[in-house]
Amino acid sequence: MVVGRSVCGAVRLLRYDQGAHLLEYAAGDELVTLVERGGDQNATRVIAQVIKQLHSVPREVPRNGFFALDRWFEELFNKAEADRQAGSESIFVRVAAVAERLLAN
Repeated sequence: MVVGRSVCGAVRLLRYDQGAHLLEYAAGDELVTLVERGGDQNATRVIAQVIKQLHSVPREVPRNGFFALDRWFEELFNKAEADRQAGSESIFVRVAAVAERLLAN
């Protein structure tokens, strides 16, 4: 089993192997429960905060509005390199190799 961690996302990936992913528990009431109790505004606020957090990752936008494809895969390549250095042939290492081959073409 390999320990993993996302940099930005809704929940952290704590561990994974070929058959399963263990995700961080997101504590609190389920949104449907909040809505059923009349807390629709509160549930909407929670959703808006999550969306704001997910979309608040600062990114440098090039003048022409386009990113090179290798930029889109930067986090994948960083994670794959960290896994390689740790001696892990994780799914990130395998997928990064495929992406690198595709980008080279």
